[in-house]
Amino acid sequence: MSVMKRKTRMLSIRLSEDEYERLKELCVAEGARSISDLTRSAVQRMLYPSQAEPSVHLVERMQQLDGMVRVLNREVQRLSLLVDGAPAE
Repeated sequence: MSVMKRKTRMLSIRLSEDEYERLKELCVAEGARSISDLTRSAVQRMLYPSQAEPSVHLVERMQQLDGMVRVLNREVQRLSLLVDGAPAE
């Protein structure tokens, strides 16, 4: 289950619009780089549950945290603009 192993096979599935939107939301929430990466990680966990390396889990968790930090950063910037634009009392 090497992270750097070359990917040579492709899988194609059909999703409803709702399923696809939910998958995109999950991708952001989990901090995944792409829907493909999120899906690949989920499939790997199902295929190799006993072979999951702690370092892989650490990388996944760091990606999740990175995604959450990016979301929080955008929200802080948005709130900062609202505060800066508010009239003085």
